[in-house]
Amino acid sequence: MSNKRSQKKGWFKTITYIVFFIIFLVAGGNFFLPFGGIGFLLWMILTVIALILLISWHAKSSSYQCLECGNTFSISFFMELSQVALLLR
Repeated sequence: MSNKRSQKKGWFKTITYIVFFIIFLVAGGNFFLPFGGIGFLLWMILTVIALILLISWHAKSSSYQCLECGNTFSISFFMELSQVALLLR
């Protein structure tokens, strides 16, 4: 039971961070984009930094379990980053 509670807490934390990230994107865009080119550049830089922090946190706090053998493993920051890139194709 403790494991299920831990999983629910983990999912809640992940979803909370993603929601805050989306709010940050929208609020930052509304604040920086009216300033023109430099505002867009600042918004993009802050967005990339926030995305790197989100991916870094997820890589450190997540572990996965193989469906075939049951082995538990973690994925590195760079593997997480490359998987985000695969989703954007």
